[in-house]
Amino acid sequence: MEASEIMDLVNEVERDLPVDAWTIDGVRVWPLIRMQTARELLVKSRAPVTAPASRTSFPRRLRDLIGCQWRGVHTGLTDSDKRRRGLQRAGALFLSNGISFVALQGKYYESYCDPLRELLESQGVDSAMLTPRDKFLVPRHSPSRFIQPALDRIRLKNLLRAPLRRVDETLPGFEVFTARIRGVMQGCEPGLPALRRSASLIGDFADFFDAVIVRVRPRLCFLVCYYWLVGFGLLLACRRHGIPSVDIQHGVQGDVHLAYGRWNRMPRAGFELMPSWFWCWSEAEVEAIRRWSDGSEGSHRAIAGGNLFLDMWRSDRGALAADSDRSIQGKKAMLRADHDILVTLQPYLLTEQFVRLLRDVMADSGGRRRWWIRLHPSMLAERARVKAMFQGRANAEIDLATDLPLYALLRHVDAHVTQISSVVLEAEAFGVGSVVCWPDAMDLYRPQARAGTVLYAASAGDLHQALQRQCAARLPVERVAAEGAGKLLAARDSLRTLVSSARRAGG
Repeated sequence: MEASEIMDLVNEVERDLPVDAWTIDGVRVWPLIRMQTARELLVKSRAPVTAPASRTSFPRRLRDLIGCQWRGVHTGLTDSDKRRRGLQRAGALFLSNGISFVALQGKYYESYCDPLRELLESQGVDSAMLTPRDKFLVPRHSPSRFIQPALDRIRLKNLLRAPLRRVDETLPGFEVFTARIRGVMQGCEPGLPALRRSASLIGDFADFFDAVIVRVRPRLCFLVCYYWLVGFGLLLACRRHGIPSVDIQHGVQGDVHLAYGRWNRMPRAGFELMPSWFWCWSEAEVEAIRRWSDGSEGSHRAIAGGNLFLDMWRSDRGALAADSDRSIQGKKAMLRADHDILVTLQPYLLTEQFVRLLRDVMADSGGRRRWWIRLHPSMLAERARVKAMFQGRANAEIDLATDLPLYALLRHVDAHVTQISSVVLEAEAFGVGSVVCWPDAMDLYRPQARAGTVLYAASAGDLHQALQRQCAARLPVERVAAEGAGKLLAARDSLRTLVSSARRAGG
């Protein structure tokens, strides 16, 4: 199924069933059900990927859990100053997604949170940040608290308490919903036991964030990617405390994104598991949200704040870009070519067909193109396997393309190839056109398709022609830099709006 078909199915369910009244332990759970069901439908609709990962064994999971606890203790001891200052009292609280860090000048920089934290600080608002997942990247640019060991302990306690758990639920018509999903694709319907476990975990995560909020006492909370169990937990805790929450855009949104588009049955007070505000990159995303958010009577709103990290690179800040520019220019001198092509890979979508398409075009283009093949941050463990796929391609660079900041690359490339990655939007901001190789992508990027900044290629011949067009249409660097500087100025006003709103909400 394509994303648009899944969205149509979800909207039919919202039309026919009282999903806004579905509650577990007093929390409206439709956002959880909608996102989990859509994810299952998307994953099972996609073609088989190369060398699919096997299910992790219990002993391996246990070793990973113990290892995470140990690394958390070790990092806490060796990086105690940044850890301690990570949870001081502050005006704003941030929850990173844990994977959006880039190495800059010897430190790890959170590309969505740190620019906003710096902008808040310039306006007299200090902040604290929580970092999940088990990377424990040090040294980092700004103080934060690593929370994955605590989250793992919460999951373990939740699992042990499961047999004693009593659930208060109201799910009228839920059986009709599961039957409808089962009729579309077997195995994608949400089971009640799994739904109850997820809802219970959200509640436990919310209790954890309750304690954090009491300690930090923020007036405003930000998070990257709200629609996972930990993010839902923070949103629920914010709702309990009456604190506005802000989802920071991290990728493509629009009408057919299940987290951001076409919520057609909205409670008057909104959903507890959705943010108060959506910090969007542009007015296009804001309009997609406004088309449904008016039904929440102000509980959910959107603001065009921009992509601050992107605009920092677009505006050509010398200190930020200098080191990366030197590395890229050095590699260009080694791999001589007429044009530079960025390829962004994605988990679950590395199909044999896509790899064969890339290899064929790379072979046919000879030395006329340099290929910068970038792994998604969640694919870093697959680096050796990806290298083997493109072995023998002298004009392909994988390590530097993966390790450098994405925006450092976009400053230098002439075109972008992907299946469906939201790098399409970021490339467009740098004046770089994209070619998508997944039919579903054209639904997600309709404005870009109309403007010609996105083209679709189904064959090697299509990809050759599309790359020629996009390389010829690449915008001048000077124009891109001027636009970036203007966006940074506008972001300050958007942030002042959020801070003022939070102050009014707090009395």
